Order: sequence, then structure tokens, then C-alpha cells
Amino acid sequence: MLNKNERTMEAYVEAGAYARLLSDIGAKAAVAMSKVLPAKDVDRLVILLNRIDEIKCKADDQLFRDFPQIGHEGTDVFYGTLSQVPENELDRKVISAAKQQAKGLFDCV
Repeated sequence: MLNKNERTMEAYVEAGAYARLLSDIGAKAAVAMSKVLPAKDVDRLVILLNRIDEIKCKADDQLFRDFPQIGHEGTDVFYGTLSQVPENELDRKVISAAKQQAKGLFDCV
């Protein structure tokens, strides 16, 4: 982990964008895979997604330790979907960054 003075808001926005991508893809994958896998395997996938949520919670806690002045806007960094209407400017930045990252990840040109 980086030192506090090395953890910038831009780093949190980038991490939050990837966390949102992971959550969106994970949820859609779980729904699709539940149609073809036995319940036991779907349960294992859900457990994995819940563990990812625990890690996001830890990142969220770290954000508030590093930027205590952020207030309510900070709750939008690691949570939410890419299709939602942004609730504030920080939320808009994270959604925009996630869409850019997704384009870069899946651009096969």
C-alpha cells in the first residue's frame, strides 16, 4: 500500500472505477452463470462477489481516513453502477473513468 501522501484522490477515482466495473460485470456474470451452473457453484460465485464487496468496504474506509473532509460524496467512489445517474461531481468522475477504462479493456481494434 502507498503512503498516505502518495494516495491521491485521482488514485481513489481510478480504483473506484475499476471496482464498479468489477461489480457490474460480476453481477451480470452471476446472473448469466446461474442459468448454466448447479446451485452449489453459483453459491461459490456469490461468496466470491461478497468477498470483493468486503475489500471495497476496506478501500472505502481507507478513503475516509485519508480524506476525512470528503463527506457524503465519498460514499460514491466504490459503490454504484455505471448506468446510474451521477449523484454528484465525484460520482460523475468515477463513472466517466470506469467507462473509459472499460473501453480500453474491451477495445479489440
